[in-house]
Amino acid sequence: MPRIGSIRRMRVVLTVLIACALAPATAHARLELGLGNSPGGAAAMRHAAPFGYRYQYLAGGVNTGRGWATWNPRGTFVTRYIDESVKAHITPVFTYYQITGSLPGTAEDGDRRAIVTNSPIPRR
Repeated sequence: MPRIGSIRRMRVVLTVLIACALAPATAHARLELGLGNSPGGAAAMRHAAPFGYRYQYLAGGVNTGRGWATWNPRGTFVTRYIDESVKAHITPVFTYYQITGSLPGTAEDGDRRAIVTNSPIPRR
């Protein structure tokens, strides 16, 4: 039986293939790649290869006081990341997934989603 990670990767590949197949013939069809990249690395990333996208995962929980909005003073992490990416001619991409870092508990991903979404704390 395939592992969950393998199934997710297959879904991504199939989604890309379907999107390419369904793209209008008149569209400027191309496939661009991106790379996960930490702050301060956009220029070096662009110099290494002509990547079109630069990826950052935003996490830390919605009710922990340690979420991405606390990574830089005044919540400027995303703004700085975007500015640096644009300067290097790379499109920034963010994944916003706060549930697994949220309180309460240390449940597995599926269990945590149920706990957090049924808890009044994150919705305040």
